[in-house]
Amino acid sequence: TAAVGVLHLAPQEIVPPIENVASDKKFYGPPFPTDYPHDKQPKLRPDMVAEHAGSTYPKLRDAHLADKDYIQDENNDRGEWAAQMAYDKSRVRITKEEELIKKAKEEAAKEEEEAEAAEKELEAADAAEAEATKAAEQAEGEAK
Repeated sequence: TAAVGVLHLAPQEIVPPIENVASDKKFYGPPFPTDYPHDKQPKLRPDMVAEHAGSTYPKLRDAHLADKDYIQDENNDRGEWAAQMAYDKSRVRITKEEELIKKAKEEAAKEEEEAEAAEKELEAADAAEAEATKAAEQAEGEAK
């Protein structure tokens, strides 16, 4: 016990016991049991223990400085951001409405052209009917 903190290397009992000495020597035998010793870690001498724990290596940032490099949103822009967002939303909404109006006008013009074409076809059909009726009456009059 004169050497404090040095592992005592006295022969230890082998667990499990060696039964076949010839084959088990490579696992357990001499000069000491080659099996891992359990819980036999040596203790440090008192003069080897650190007196005080120093700072970490590498140097770490102090905790109170951890959030100083983040951008802070303090909402001190006097409402400029909200005004810009409202303007952008209104501009986009108006642009969409103008596109819808343009499409509606184009569709109305197309329908008006179709209606005029249908009206001309109707007038032509009425004229053809009147002509056919007149021709039928003449043919009937000649047949009598």
